[in-house]
Amino acid sequence: KRGNVWYFGEKTAAYLPGGKIDRSGSWEAGVKDGEPGIIMLANPQIPDAYRQEYQKGNAEDTAWVVNRGTSASVPFGTLHNVLTSLEFARIEPKVVDQKLYAPRIGIIQETALTGPPEVAKLVRIIK
Repeated sequence: KRGNVWYFGEKTAAYLPGGKIDRSGSWEAGVKDGEPGIIMLANPQIPDAYRQEYQKGNAEDTAWVVNRGTSASVPFGTLHNVLTSLEFARIEPKVVDQKLYAPRIGIIQETALTGPPEVAKLVRIIK
């Protein structure tokens, strides 16, 4: 669909003790059956759901639109017309994240709803 924001891959790196690097979760569309996903629909509506990334057994994130048109305050400021999604993966059934998106900016807050408490908030934009 015209206007969707597509996602064609991800190169991850988790630095572990002993100098080891974990790159699990890395994928690329067109490589090893990786398929492109959508990070943001052109016109997201409640309760749209869409696949963000896909490589079987490695990258299977899905988003579900649960709210839109609200305001949210983060250290960067108060933003309006915010969209809220819940994101999860079949390969991590007990992990759910909530993401807030602002128009013309992108993700402004990400909160782990399960597991250890984790929150990331937009502090500033550097142009």
